[in-house]
Amino acid sequence: MATQEDWTIVRDALVSLCEPLYRAADRSYDLADDHFIQHGMDEADHPGGRAHLARHHLRNELKKEKELGGWHLGRPRPNGEVTLGHRQMKLRLLRPGPAKLYDPFPPPACGRNRARISFYRNARLNLFGAAGSNLIGVWTFDPDLEEIAIRIVRPIRAWKFQEYGQVDIDFLLPRQGPALGTMEFVPTDEDMLLPGFGDTDEVEGEEDADGASG
Repeated sequence: MATQEDWTIVRDALVSLCEPLYRAADRSYDLADDHFIQHGMDEADHPGGRAHLARHHLRNELKKEKELGGWHLGRPRPNGEVTLGHRQMKLRLLRPGPAKLYDPFPPPACGRNRARISFYRNARLNLFGAAGSNLIGVWTFDPDLEEIAIRIVRPIRAWKFQEYGQVDIDFLLPRQGPALGTMEFVPTDEDMLLPGFGDTDEVEGEEDADGASG
């Protein structure tokens, strides 16, 4: 289970990544939208195609960013999944899993891929502590916010398709680093520790062998 110290380590690692990551994500979705519009392609005829194209653009747009707050891009993956590393910490940017009641964009299940199962189990926490966290960034267009949203979770064990995710850190990544710095842990009824906003007026508010849900 996550501790206050775990949260602080994860938060501090992500503070400088917020702005460049959102810039790249915004441009990526705009580019994918433009492609489908220019070619008159109906999303219904190409399910998932826009998101798949967007993640390929995301890698390219992140390469254009001069500074990623100490993070670096991982190697290219066959399905376009984007990974980032910060020392021993890892972040995989994935598409949401199937929507559930009260959870419109949940983290996807790991599927049967053994590498992803290992990632979700977060065994490296025993070796490096929170600095070795394997994180998932669930990125999608949020119709309520009318913009791209990135949800950060830390899985603690694998789960199956249509099951609820097993995570001990779960929060919506703010667009600005200072806003992330004002977030604090608050306990939930399920004995999980989830970040919440502190008392401040300054905070604004499918699977394949290589992880096709990325």
